[in-house]
Amino acid sequence: MMKKNYLPRNVRSNGISLLTAVLIVASMLLMPSNSSVVFAQGVPNACKDDAGRPIVPSAGGGVGAWLLVLNFNHAPSPANTIGCLVKTVSLNPQTVSRTIVACQIVGNTSSVQVGNGIAPFDGRFSVSCPGVPQGKQTLQNFTVWGRANFANANTSYSIVEHPDVALSATLNAGWRVTFDSRYGSSEFSSGDPATNLYGQTVSFASAVSGLASSHSLNGSRLAPLATVSPFEFNYDQPITIGAPGQVWTLSEVIIDPPGGCCKS
Repeated sequence: MMKKNYLPRNVRSNGISLLTAVLIVASMLLMPSNSSVVFAQGVPNACKDDAGRPIVPSAGGGVGAWLLVLNFNHAPSPANTIGCLVKTVSLNPQTVSRTIVACQIVGNTSSVQVGNGIAPFDGRFSVSCPGVPQGKQTLQNFTVWGRANFANANTSYSIVEHPDVALSATLNAGWRVTFDSRYGSSEFSSGDPATNLYGQTVSFASAVSGLASSHSLNGSRLAPLATVSPFEFNYDQPITIGAPGQVWTLSEVIIDPPGGCCKS
């Protein structure tokens, strides 16, 4: 009788493990390099919101539409904070590219550490994110969404500042907030006369959708609503977050020229 040649069990196990690894690597190589839908676990932390969800521009923005995510979920640093530029590269289905962006911490004379999920503005530094080499375009949509804790009453806070777009929040003596937005030459304000923001981390949004404009606090739209004119946005210009003299803590901010990306 012919004797069968069996491999030792550990050799067979190692061979199966090696084959499995080869198959996994092969399947990854066959996937598009900028696929955003299939494997959410492959998305860098900088490109997700604090709930771990990947952020993607609205498909309605078309190819080339982008948004900037800052969630501060990185190792603390006094010099830079890591953002993510997410850009639509094709549609049907929508696929995106993701580029890590280093935003500079400017004027940080006290060497405050930004990271571990927050930007603790101490009244001295701001954050400057570089522009995108895309020139000027006339827009009718835009969204700025974020979560923050404002430390002082009777104070205004510069959330986003750009030559063509700005968003600020002003708290009165009773810790009630009014938001002010500027898109091109159009400005509008709205506030919440009831909610006391003392000690609270709140979500906020400034949104333009088809030139209809609004602010939101904790997901509730604030009155009055407004209409803005089509506005030019220079993508090449940097975006500044925060300003000297303002003490507050920012947990997340998403700047979305196509508009409509985010929860409000």
